Amino acid sequence: MANIKLFDGTENPRYGRVLVNVLAELAKLQRVVVSPTPGGIDLLGYGLVQKLQSESYNLGRRQVDLEQFFELVRAEPMISRDMNSQKIIFVDRDLYSPGRTNWCFGQSRRIDFADYIILSTARIKKASHWFDLAAHELGHMYGAAPSSRTNTVEFLGSHCINDLCVMQQKDTVEGSIAYSRRRHSLQAKPYCGQCENDLRR
Repeated sequence: MANIKLFDGTENPRYGRVLVNVLAELAKLQRVVVSPTPGGIDLLGYGLVQKLQSESYNLGRRQVDLEQFFELVRAEPMISRDMNSQKIIFVDRDLYSPGRTNWCFGQSRRIDFADYIILSTARIKKASHWFDLAAHELGHMYGAAPSSRTNTVEFLGSHCINDLCVMQQKDTVEGSIAYSRRRHSLQAKPYCGQCENDLRR
């Protein structure tokens, strides 16, 4: 079962509203509970995420250091104390991962037996692209495209190679946008059959 706590550090409720649609797709494969309601006003979550962003912001790069942000999240009891829920954190600044990437849309990670997703809205222009990125990271969190399965490739983690699946990995902003545009123009479902089976387990 997906038991998700959302911490929305963005000012625009549209990102939370899109997450509702992503979770509806995930709910076709497993039970989903989320709080607070995505797209609503969460002043406590907003203030907390803004504080953590500021503390992990690299002024020289004008980006949030993702590794430092994860460490701050891990140390923040308001987020980390609930071990029975998975956490999704929306940030509004650009992210990078020292030694790994110059930028990233986000990442899912397991820390101290708890699952986290951090997603940045900084490079997002369209709701459909945000939908795909959120579905991609949720797919990682709940076991889609494991390396032990066929039709996967190791590229910044295990990713699906089936056409039109959100679990494909693109390494440029332009490539990610073009892939999302293509998926939505063809009205493709988020996950391929193999990834759907992974998510049902």
